[in-house]
Amino acid sequence: MRLEKAKLIANDLMTYFGLSRLGWRFQFDRAVWRLGVCKYQNKIISISEKLTDINTEDEVLDTILHEIAHAMVGKGIGHGPSWKNMAVEIGCSGKRIASAGHVAIPKKWVLFDTQRNQYTGVKRNRRFSIRYGRYEWRLNDSEGRMS
Repeated sequence: MRLEKAKLIANDLMTYFGLSRLGWRFQFDRAVWRLGVCKYQNKIISISEKLTDINTEDEVLDTILHEIAHAMVGKGIGHGPSWKNMAVEIGCSGKRIASAGHVAIPKKWVLFDTQRNQYTGVKRNRRFSIRYGRYEWRLNDSEGRMS
């Protein structure tokens, strides 16, 4: 989804649900492991710039609504029944987290099992300089090949 469109939708929805009037703001962040977050202390709803850019409008919209539901029910509620009821009421799917099959997350580093000489399927975006015994992090290139 285009960033400009995501920002426009987020701001419009925050105004519609009364959050802007209460001092809530929207912003993008540099996260790569989660699409959205609700920061109660600073009254900020933030979504990942990188993941917004590579995900569908439906996934991004659902994430914006997910975070708005958090802001509306208040801190400390988490993903309990109150949050879920609010999320569904405002048009969110009510899913606790986006599944890996739905939200595209770049896979840059892959854990390699040196004893079995195979990739484990565990992926990260940040390389660790540490080797974990028989495991090591290897780069997954832009075309999905392991190096």
